Amino acid sequence: MIKYLFSNIKFKIILTLFISLVSVKTFSRTVFLANTPRINPEFVYNMKNIPQVIANIPQRISFYIASLGRPKFQYQDISQVPESNFLHVAKDIRAYENKSTNEVYIKVGPNVEFDKKIIQGPDGKEFIIYYPKQ
Repeated sequence: MIKYLFSNIKFKIILTLFISLVSVKTFSRTVFLANTPRINPEFVYNMKNIPQVIANIPQRISFYIASLGRPKFQYQDISQVPESNFLHVAKDIRAYENKSTNEVYIKVGPNVEFDKKIIQGPDGKEFIIYYPKQ
């Protein structure tokens, strides 16, 4: 029965039409801008960068493996760093970059209050940014 179904030419035509309809409905949202015949520039940009993305996969995997278990932010005692090395960023906030280790130290005063802002990236991912109140 199944062997007969796949050998039937009408079934193959209907299956092909169904697959093409589903693929057009799915991919037309990313290829075209707002149901117009204009091609989405972001789609073109992504298509041009596919070889670069594929070539960077091993490097991204190695960076991910190297970053496992390492906290993103560390609270360290920076009392050995002279106060003159810190640059004024905002009121009661000072920053210092260690050139040899590429580490950035941020000193925040006790009276600093922060605001929170949520920013949505082009891919829809949301980022939370904290910035000092003025």
